[in-house]
Amino acid sequence: MIAAMSQNAMACSRCGAPTWAGAACARCGAPPAGAPAQGYGPSHAQGAPPNAYGPPGAHGGPPFGAAPPGPGPYGAPGMAGGMGPGMPVNPAAAMFVNAMGQVPGAGRKSSVLPILGVVLVVLLVGAGSVAFAFLKGSLFQPKGTANAKDFGIDPARATPEAILTAATKLAKGWRSDAQFRALSVNGLRVDGTVDLTSGNAQVEFFSPSRVAAFTEKGRQDSVKKFAFNSERIVFKDRWDVKKKPWKFVQATPTPSCPSSELGKVLKAAGAKADAKGILAVHPRYGATYKVNMGPLNKWYSLTDCKELFSAGSGSADDDE
Repeated sequence: MIAAMSQNAMACSRCGAPTWAGAACARCGAPPAGAPAQGYGPSHAQGAPPNAYGPPGAHGGPPFGAAPPGPGPYGAPGMAGGMGPGMPVNPAAAMFVNAMGQVPGAGRKSSVLPILGVVLVVLLVGAGSVAFAFLKGSLFQPKGTANAKDFGIDPARATPEAILTAATKLAKGWRSDAQFRALSVNGLRVDGTVDLTSGNAQVEFFSPSRVAAFTEKGRQDSVKKFAFNSERIVFKDRWDVKKKPWKFVQATPTPSCPSSELGKVLKAAGAKADAKGILAVHPRYGATYKVNMGPLNKWYSLTDCKELFSAGSGSADDDE
């Protein structure tokens, strides 16, 4: 038994005091031989002075009452963050150091910038699409057409007077002496409006100087018709007066009684709330609205919308 105890006894590698194999030195507290180095700083095997960071009062350590030496700057031997030689890996510090020896995130570009770039591109594309749609609808109209909305016309609730106003502006651009001749609205409702998505309207103008020209060539493109639908005003077709000149032709009076007032008269005359009909203004009807709506087939004044019981007389020169 004594022999076994002597075999297990050995000298401390730090202070030389006798100690048991596999046990820490009772004198200086050094770890047993073969155990990993503990504490802050290089191990004895790497050239550090014995017990450089030993407990107070130990051989080579600071005196009693003195604080042990503090860790050096970041990255210096003995500092946990520095990962110095002989130091055990500190899991807390390792969380902030990557395999390249860099703090995670250091030197990386912010991920916010790519996101902002994507958002900016989306906004630019959206704005470009809206602008293109506007230009396509307003500036890039096919020849001989116009956008009804550019004239303030609501296709779902268009009024005959708004339709006539838009056609007049376009007609003056066609011929400076253009005069109103006829108006027709298919789908007039009792409230005096028309839904151009299901109905339609047409306004006709003429050039007095050209319809009265002596030659047939001079009478070419002397009449212009403006057709209204849900999106466009179409006036690309050319209309000629071929047979003979129109002589002593006068412009048709422009209606002054609004269609909303005419609608009230129609409702009072028995027109149903959901009824739809045809409204016409033409020289052969004189200065009247001619309305055909269900059982109603009457003429009304263009000035005050009063009901008339006889048709007016129009121009006899209606040949085109």
